[in-house]
Amino acid sequence: MYDKPLGFEYQPDYEGSCGAYALGHALNLVAITGEIDNFKNSSNYTSITRSVKKNLKWYNFLNRNTYQKISSDVGTSERGILSGIKKAKCTSVLIDNYSETESQKLLDEYLDNGSPVILYANWDKNEEDDGHWYVCAGKSGDKYIIIDSAPLLASKGVISLYAWIEISRRSIVFDEDSSYFQLYGFAVQPKDNISAVPHLHKVLPQLFRDEPLREWWGYYLEDLRYIFDKTETVDNVISSKDFFTKYSRTFIENVSFWNPDVEKSRIQKELNNYSLVAETYNFALSKSRMDEALISFTVALTTASQVE
Repeated sequence: MYDKPLGFEYQPDYEGSCGAYALGHALNLVAITGEIDNFKNSSNYTSITRSVKKNLKWYNFLNRNTYQKISSDVGTSERGILSGIKKAKCTSVLIDNYSETESQKLLDEYLDNGSPVILYANWDKNEEDDGHWYVCAGKSGDKYIIIDSAPLLASKGVISLYAWIEISRRSIVFDEDSSYFQLYGFAVQPKDNISAVPHLHKVLPQLFRDEPLREWWGYYLEDLRYIFDKTETVDNVISSKDFFTKYSRTFIENVSFWNPDVEKSRIQKELNNYSLVAETYNFALSKSRMDEALISFTVALTTASQVE
């Protein structure tokens, strides 16, 4: 399997890795990339194998509580997610609110400021529920953009739109005799003010229909982070949109010349994906780095066009 940066992807079944994936998805949104193993390590994820080795002994093999111990240790704890955010040099802000009205306002405020929010949800709707981590990645109209590596409903994909009432229902906590609402999670504040959250709604049609784009999002992003050093919020820069508009034809001709076996339509598709990702983060380029950027992107596009 090709080792690549995490995109917006489903987690494997029965792995219990929702926390690591939520961390990776949230950091992707603030332009921090890594392979899923990086996010598992930084969040102190405990695999089934590791939990078995820790909890299963010859003397407790038939103990009824052994399975429960193994199961409860699998996954990523709150401390693990906070550790992963800190190691990425981002700031986490706790959200812990019991009012549905106030919670929605809080969530909207963080999204408006460009912060993705890692949320904790119920899963089995019972007292023993181990819970689940997922990401609120922005808004599209009055709906919330949700990135969930293991969506509960078959009608939802890894990226879906949720009404507030759907988020509210998943924020119900069940105890022995009753249940109550609690919005719990962490807003991830970007370390350098780069965020896809304000613009993600613009590319939802492409993300919904294009699975390879979702899967390889982190790959494109990682290349672009080496090339574009600014955002459009500063002066004396060239926007990614202008960069690709001006040089796209040259890129395609150059890559096609050195790779005659690769169809131009494939090169064009890869270039379009790079351009879309760059504009989602509002990337820009210092004018002094133009020559270096032209060479670096030609190399990146050449490589991407050859990846199977």
